[in-house]
Amino acid sequence: MKTNELKDRILNDILAPNATVIQLHPDYFSNRYNINRNVFIEIVDAFFGAGLISPAWNDQYCVDWLVEITPKAYQFMALGGFSATSRRKPLKIKNIASFKLCEYRTEPLWVNVWAEIQGGRLKISGQDLGTVVEERFCDIDHEYWYSFDSLNTKRLLSILAGQSHENEVQKIILENLNGLNVFRKVERLCKVYEIVYNYFSY
Repeated sequence: MKTNELKDRILNDILAPNATVIQLHPDYFSNRYNINRNVFIEIVDAFFGAGLISPAWNDQYCVDWLVEITPKAYQFMALGGFSATSRRKPLKIKNIASFKLCEYRTEPLWVNVWAEIQGGRLKISGQDLGTVVEERFCDIDHEYWYSFDSLNTKRLLSILAGQSHENEVQKIILENLNGLNVFRKVERLCKVYEIVYNYFSY
């Protein structure tokens, strides 16, 4: 069975019960399909509703994955799943001017996040404002940046592209990295796939 066909089969198995949340032992799919955990994570990562792995400690040695299925998973499979992504044109990484990934405003907290690509390098920057920031950092704002070199930019975008039916880099980023959890998503992906980035804040 081809890799993308296997991915589609696994995701279809997850969606088959039509449940909003499923509970799996970490080794369930790796044993059933003879794949390791990292491959399983790669296959379904885009379709977790909250967090990559939410452990429920049943005892000292057993941890289950509580997986919240999002509507994106059903839409993805309806459009042909992973098998359809293999027919997509190669991803071209061009310069992209700064565009917004998140704009969140409440009285105690304002969060703004942008992304841009220059010279094949992705940079995601954020700025937090508000009373919450003043109380925590003793300053009126908190600014921070996640910067990727060209190689790790390609690696990250390739992973995101494999979880999307978009062909344009900006649309792929907007689809996968948006909202208040942008940086949690970025850090999670980088940890799982060992993607290197530089972080700076003040």
